[in-house]
Formats: sequence, structure tokens, C-alpha cells
Amino acid sequence: MTNEQPLIPCYGCGALVPNEDGPTHRYIGASPGCWALYGEVLARGYGTPGFGDDDLMIINSYAVQHPGTPSSRSIQSVGAHLIGLYVVEERGYDGKRALEAVRIAADGSRAFHWLEPPPNRYGITILDIHRAADPAAHTAAMRVMAETTWAAWSAHQPQVRAWAAELGLP
Repeated sequence: MTNEQPLIPCYGCGALVPNEDGPTHRYIGASPGCWALYGEVLARGYGTPGFGDDDLMIINSYAVQHPGTPSSRSIQSVGAHLIGLYVVEERGYDGKRALEAVRIAADGSRAFHWLEPPPNRYGITILDIHRAADPAAHTAAMRVMAETTWAAWSAHQPQVRAWAAELGLP
């Protein structure tokens, strides 16, 4: 990310990201600049020891911060990733158990319905994770991102808990 590019708010999370053309995801509602930052964060996590220890928390947070527009794919994605945040934030699941919960939620056996995204923007976004200079800062920002994203969806937490219970997730 260069300082020469003008910045715009991502239409998903609200982070000020480069105003650039580029690829986006087919149903995750992120601007191209934000989607590029996300890719860089994941690449760093996979390629640098200590940075990718629990990328599922980033993936879950990013997906629900960028819910897109109502479609069967976006609805399923948001439901599954909210369940992923729920099992970590409220049930204390570790990464392996949380991944299994997300897989169960995303397998198509349960149809979710659209949850209106929170009207407020997020205090911690992929931009904060991208700026993390070392593994400790990365981990701290990632944990706060997950906590604040789950909290932002508080109006829908009872529904997410009910979906998790229907799927047999304690």
C-alpha cells in the first residue's frame, strides 16, 4: 500500500484502503483495495512463521465484516463465519475445533437467512492486521478484530447461538 494512492472507505468494513482497480470476491462485499490487503495478510500468514498461527479468526472476521448483498452464497458464508466467531468468542473453541464448526455450518445441511449487517463500522479491520509489524502485534490485533466483530453483530447473536445449537455445536 503506497501513500500516493488516494484512499477510500471499503464498502464492507469501512477501512480507508487504496482506491484501486482489481479483483474482488464473487460474494464477499469488499472493495478491490481491501481485498488486496486481505490477500497480503493471508500470504504473510502462510509464508512467515508466527504470523498465521490462527488465520481462521481473521477469515471469520473478514467474511462477516464484508457480508456482500443477500444471495444464497453470501447468506451461507455470513452464517457459517458468525458461528465460527461464536464458538471461539463464547465457547472457547481452539482453532481446530472452530474450523470443524465452520465446516459443519457451511456444508449446506442448514439454510440460514439474511441477517442485516450492523450499521456501525468496525474498530479493527484487515488494515490493522496488515499494519502489524511483528507476530505479537498481529496476534493481538487479530484477537481484538474477532472480539469486536462478534460484538458488532450483537443484535444477531441469539440467532447465531440458535443455529449453532441446531447444528449440535455446544
